[in-house]
Amino acid sequence: MRISIVLKIREVLQSCKQKHLTVVLGWVQGHSGIIGNETADAWAKLATEWGSMNYFKNHPQDLRCLESDLEKSWNSKILDC
Repeated sequence: MRISIVLKIREVLQSCKQKHLTVVLGWVQGHSGIIGNETADAWAKLATEWGSMNYFKNHPQDLRCLESDLEKSWNSKILDC
């Protein structure tokens, strides 16, 4: 999988070069230390390893409970700052 991505990137860069286009690559800082991003990164890595994901329908009562918990967590983090 990674090899095909690298080959595609090389192909695109070569095409840009032939068209006399300039491509600038830059480094983007990781998500380290940013609340929630480390968890999102972990899930993203798992998704690439699993290959496909199954999606489950959420029930409204589950979402309401989650919303309430998230709001409490958010408020406690904001008030602690």
